[in-house]
Amino acid sequence: MRNRLYATDFSLPQFVARLVFPLLRITIAPMQSERQPKRQSRPITHGVFLLLLALILCAAGWVRIYKLDWDEGTHLHPDERYLTMVTAALDFPPSLSQYWVTSTSPLNPENRGFSGYVYGTLPLFAARAAGSWLDRACGETPVWLPALVRGLLFDAQQPCYPGQYTGYGGVHLVGRYLSTLADLLTLVALVLLARRLFGEGTALLAGALYAFAVLPIQHAHFFVVDSFAAVFVTWTLFFAVMAMAPRRRWVLLLAGITTGLAIACKISTWPVAGIVLSLIHI
Repeated sequence: MRNRLYATDFSLPQFVARLVFPLLRITIAPMQSERQPKRQSRPITHGVFLLLLALILCAAGWVRIYKLDWDEGTHLHPDERYLTMVTAALDFPPSLSQYWVTSTSPLNPENRGFSGYVYGTLPLFAARAAGSWLDRACGETPVWLPALVRGLLFDAQQPCYPGQYTGYGGVHLVGRYLSTLADLLTLVALVLLARRLFGEGTALLAGALYAFAVLPIQHAHFFVVDSFAAVFVTWTLFFAVMAMAPRRRWVLLLAGITTGLAIACKISTWPVAGIVLSLIHI
């Protein structure tokens, strides 16, 4: 009975163990070769590294989009509910010049009755823009590409009407998919950063551990600003490390851009700017 139970049951911890343990052996192998110079570890080829990274991304994506509509439209998360209300109330101005007039801009939450909004506005703008694009799948003449994406990501059996993905009833789902995308990009930046500092084995191990970390998976199921801020902070750190290499000071420009985007998501990420500024004088 016990053998049959172990042969048939397959849980998420077992899946993680089967993925992490081989990566752990790959990471420990270089340290063992240093202790035993006669035995040399087999290096990870570029193709194998990309293949393992793709598998990690697929596994991470699956656990993040699994039951993304977990609350079935009841808006149980208070912070997400507030962001959904603000995003649904915003609208893009007819001209870019009107956006810079904060007293009348329709993208300013204060002008829409949300003067107490204290988070960054970039996640709101991204969800609103993506929702407006997805709304083109609804109506009398649906556009084929938004209709295709809607069929892949959402329940195609649900009614489709203009404003469905920019209103209170649907824009939070768009924000959750964007949170998932942002978190996967964070994973990529983490792997590249670890690869730059410690090598391929450690990079894959770091990516596998982050793929099944509880907090990023939880935030990926919410339309909140944390996943958006984390992706830009992680990429800023990666660009900062890259800028330390000879003849790559120009990468600091990319670090400055991602720093600004991180602050546009969450103002508390401003200390990252100090890292970038300190590298200018090194």
